[in-house]
Amino acid sequence: MAFSLGLIATLGSVALAGGVGDSRVELIGFPAESLGAGNLTFTDDGELWLLHQWPAQDSVIYRYQDGEWVLIRREILTPLPGIMPAGISSDGSVMVLTDAYRTQVVEGPAVSTLPRMWTYTVLDGGHAHEEYVFGSVSGGAISGNGQVVTLSGRESGRYKTDSLVWMGSSELINISDGLPREEASYGAGLPSEDGSVIVFGTGLNDSTGESRIWVWEDGERTEIPRLDPMGEDFHELRAISADGRAVFGTDGGPDRGGLSYWAGPLVDPDDWSAQPMQNAATAWVWTQQSGTVPIIDRDRFLETSVMDINADGSVMLGFARPMRTNHWKQFLWFGDWFGDNEFVMVDDLFYSLGISIEADWYGFNAISGDGSKLTGYASIEGRYYAIIVTIPVRKP
Repeated sequence: MAFSLGLIATLGSVALAGGVGDSRVELIGFPAESLGAGNLTFTDDGELWLLHQWPAQDSVIYRYQDGEWVLIRREILTPLPGIMPAGISSDGSVMVLTDAYRTQVVEGPAVSTLPRMWTYTVLDGGHAHEEYVFGSVSGGAISGNGQVVTLSGRESGRYKTDSLVWMGSSELINISDGLPREEASYGAGLPSEDGSVIVFGTGLNDSTGESRIWVWEDGERTEIPRLDPMGEDFHELRAISADGRAVFGTDGGPDRGGLSYWAGPLVDPDDWSAQPMQNAATAWVWTQQSGTVPIIDRDRFLETSVMDINADGSVMLGFARPMRTNHWKQFLWFGDWFGDNEFVMVDDLFYSLGISIEADWYGFNAISGDGSKLTGYASIEGRYYAIIVTIPVRKP
């Protein structure tokens, strides 16, 4: 694969007001060559973005800067996945680029290719020793300060992956070392702001069918329990607060006993939507003090799921499926991590603030670190836009 790094070109963008003269809403058109919305990565302040999209021949990455899309990388497509952004630091000065085999850290003109060698512990006759392995490394996330990168590493000739961390040295740290290596893959983790706390998890274990999540700090692992200890469905990691104290995710279960998929009466035994609901998606927050606490109002919602959180974890952006409907709606959660939940539907918030978004469709996938901006995508007459909506900051 051939590629070049540098400020190759600058493309103009289209900025529109979301409502008539409403400065709280900004819709920004993607570059003209775009064939779709691509993938956006936001810095914590909601201002600086990276765009990865797939035009007819190339994989390209843009940075939105000073009101324009700046093309920073172009790569001719090959049978292998193209280079893409894996993360960006809080101030937007450091970014991580990755593909199926390698990961690079870019800071200004400097490009660092991360090592592809790490160790794991082998027990031989009751004695432990380390073995070095070489393989492909794919980037997962970067700490807010730009100093720590999380990765998943696949040893050459092996299917399963290890969870790895790069902290600026010539070696990678295997934070999943000591866990059953042949039974599950361990994914790239999510780091705290300074990278001192990392949370990571597995896919489904081949033997148990379970997925698990751990917090790694100072070389020690703490497992995050499921909401339902007997549950056998997904146990997904979604976000970590800047200080590493709070972790957010979504679980399958516990069962919504007696409720159908439409939260209506169980009438027709042949109607799948009227069958008892099992393993309903439920958002959760975990801290050392509170344990794993569900984020759901069971009188209003059938299911909830986490999208993103603000820096201190006091506000969560999520999706919910209200009772008696199959339509998911976005909400903001304000809570204290101990079960004191308050939910505000995003559409209701906009209505109360007099915010009107003139788009055919829109949705949000991120909230800024200070909680003042929702960011995501919108579509107008078949064209995609990036959207930013400024909302009042909710004080704890």
